[in-house]
Amino acid sequence: MATILDQNFQLGVESTYGTFATPTRAFEAKGDTWKLEQDDLPSVGMRPGMQGAYDDRLKTIIMGATGTLQFDVLTKGAGLLLQAMLGSTTGPTQLGATAAYKSTHTTATADPGISYSVQMQRVDTGDTLRAFTYLGAVVTSWKLSHSVPGLLVADIDFDARTSNTSEAAASAVSPTGAASFDWTQCAVTIDSGGGAAEFCVESVEIEADLGMKTDRRLMCSASAGLKKQPRRAAVPSFTGTLVGEFEDLTEYALFTAGTLCDIVVTWTGAEIDPNPYDYELKVTMPSCKFMGDANPEASLDDITKQPLPFKAYYDGSNPMCTVEYTSTDTAL
Repeated sequence: MATILDQNFQLGVESTYGTFATPTRAFEAKGDTWKLEQDDLPSVGMRPGMQGAYDDRLKTIIMGATGTLQFDVLTKGAGLLLQAMLGSTTGPTQLGATAAYKSTHTTATADPGISYSVQMQRVDTGDTLRAFTYLGAVVTSWKLSHSVPGLLVADIDFDARTSNTSEAAASAVSPTGAASFDWTQCAVTIDSGGGAAEFCVESVEIEADLGMKTDRRLMCSASAGLKKQPRRAAVPSFTGTLVGEFEDLTEYALFTAGTLCDIVVTWTGAEIDPNPYDYELKVTMPSCKFMGDANPEASLDDITKQPLPFKAYYDGSNPMCTVEYTSTDTAL
C-alpha cells in the first residue's frame, strides 16, 4: 500500500533520445506540473444528418509533454542535472588526495544534447503507486533563486517527446548525507576591473533560456509521428537580478556607465573532510551589464533598496556562464 507521502520524482540519462532509461536518481520535487499534451484533429465536411463533428473522423495526436522540476539544491547529487543546463561538462575530478570532487559545466556553441527519462510517481485513491514516464525530456530553461530567509531553489523546465504508464516504477533514491544551501551560505561579488568586491544581497536570481526549438514535428516515417529532439535554434540568454541595500553610488554608477562586470555567486556548504575543500556551488558570469530598472528604490517603511537586473554577454574567450559544483560525488 502506498500513500501520498510515497509520491516522488526520478530521472535517468537516455542513451538514445526518447528511448527509456531506468531512472538512477531521485530529486525532492516541490510539486507536480508534468502534463502530456495532445491535439485533436476532427474532420468536418458536408454529410447528411450531421449534428456536429463525427467521432469516426476524429484523430488524436500526441504533441509531447512539459514539466518543471522545482527542488532545493543539495550539496550532493546535482551534477546529473547540471550537465544538461549549459553546454559542456568536465569531471567530476578529484581535488588532490581528498574526498572532494569538482565538476565544471560551461556554456558552449552547441546545446547539451542530453535527454532524460523522467518518472513522476503518483498515488491513486486506491493506494496504488502509478508511474507516469516521460521520455525524451530535455532541459529548455532554468532558474536558481535564493532570498533571505530561505534555501537555494532550482526550477528546471523540461520538454519531453511522449509519455506512458507502462514502465515499471523505478526505485532510485535521493543522495544520502546531503544538505541544502541556506541563505547564510551565499555570497555575491562584482568586479568591474578594480578587483572583486562583495555586494550584500537579500535576494539573487539567475535565469537561463537555452534557445531550444521544441516543436520539431515533421512528416516522416522515422519519427513515428513524434517530434524530433529539441535543438538550439535561437541565441541563448543568461539574465538575473541582485537586490541589496543602497549603500552608496558604486553599483548605480556601473549601471549608468554601462560598465561590464564579472559577477560571481557562491554557495559554500560544510567542510569536506579532510581540508581544505568545502561543498560548493559557484556560478561565474565574466561579462555582465546592469540593465532595465537598476534605480534605487526609496520607501518610508524600509531601507532604500538597490535592485540590479543584469544580462550576461560573451566576451569572445571565456564561457559566458560557468557552474562549478564541488561535492563528494565521484560521478555525475
